[in-house]
Amino acid sequence: MDEEEIKIVLQPIDNYDLVTGSTVAPIDRLKIISADEYEACVAEWCVEYLKNKYLSVKKLGGAGDKGRDVVCSIDDAGHYDNYQCKYYASKLALSNIWVELGKLVYYTFNGDFPPPNHYYFVSPQGLSQKLYNLVSKPIELRQELKNNWAKYCQSEITSTKQIQLTPELEQYIDQFDFSIVKELSPTDFIEQYKSTTYFPLRFGGLVVVYNSFCKMEKGGLEKVSQSVSYWFNHK
Repeated sequence: MDEEEIKIVLQPIDNYDLVTGSTVAPIDRLKIISADEYEACVAEWCVEYLKNKYLSVKKLGGAGDKGRDVVCSIDDAGHYDNYQCKYYASKLALSNIWVELGKLVYYTFNGDFPPPNHYYFVSPQGLSQKLYNLVSKPIELRQELKNNWAKYCQSEITSTKQIQLTPELEQYIDQFDFSIVKELSPTDFIEQYKSTTYFPLRFGGLVVVYNSFCKMEKGGLEKVSQSVSYWFNHK
């Protein structure tokens, strides 16, 4: 029998897919991994995709992080970017972010660490429309933080004491540059994460699917190998 032409289909897959025969788009799989895995993905993206931007990357997320999940050092002078990972089942809402911004201004006011160059909200579901609109308006964002301080920040920044909005802290907030607050969209993130060597480890490897049987001794295996090699070199 003559060797039949091979049709190569390369797609992300893992053991679950092999068993069930189903695949999940990376942007959707991002929404069902654990919060810890999500933070790790963001750190890995910073390490590899942004390797020319940052000197070092530290994953701090957890108790006592003071509102810093992934901290990326820009230079030896202490400049850095902060990626705040918020893992929820729905889009990030205004009510979710006030305590995080409260931590940002309180701990920088207190001298625990300097303000970052950029402060990114990173969420697998993205931002709600209201939050997205407000992030682009730093003056309004500042005022809304003060308006919501008593409800969302005063008792939530730390469990050890109440953080009152004192005149000194309010003056600091009034001078704080809220234009550093930005969003890293889930679409941009996953597209950029795909180019890292971490992607197949987190989202699955590759499977080669044949549209018909072929005789490997007649060059089929070589064709598969060449196709896989071409995909890796030109993805």
